[in-house]
Amino acid sequence: MKFHTSVTYPADLSSVKRMLQDEDFYRRRLEKAPVQVEGVDVRASDGQVQATSSFVARVDELEIPAGAKRFLPDSGLQISVVETWNTADNTGKIVFNAKGLPVSMSATCVLIEEGNKVRRDTDGDLTVSVPLLGRKIETAAIGNISKVVELEEEIARRYFNNELGK
Repeated sequence: MKFHTSVTYPADLSSVKRMLQDEDFYRRRLEKAPVQVEGVDVRASDGQVQATSSFVARVDELEIPAGAKRFLPDSGLQISVVETWNTADNTGKIVFNAKGLPVSMSATCVLIEEGNKVRRDTDGDLTVSVPLLGRKIETAAIGNISKVVELEEEIARRYFNNELGK
């Protein structure tokens, strides 16, 4: 299932690029999610940033059809998200992996400067290969994107206002 979303960051492009290299930003982004963070690793090299977040999602708190939850492990879902940013052309790629599950998600992103703000446009594709339930799960997951956007914008606002208390 294809999706599109936009996030607005309240800062200029160079500040947003610095934020995308800050491990603390990625950790803070996960604080309000129903997950247990296992690790965040950010590596920056000349022209590229790669951020890997690993966590366990709590099945009882996932907003997916009840029929699908019974097929998931009680211990939670092992998930990793890898974001790779090309800082030269302001593009990125996101790859989501749920260990042992027939789920794939990838997306491309672009950072667009709009005055003293930056808009992050994301176009992606989510596939859940489960007979009868796959499309319902995809629809539920895509339906939660607005919550992810709101959280991302809140964390970015707090990040740039120095309200995160490092």
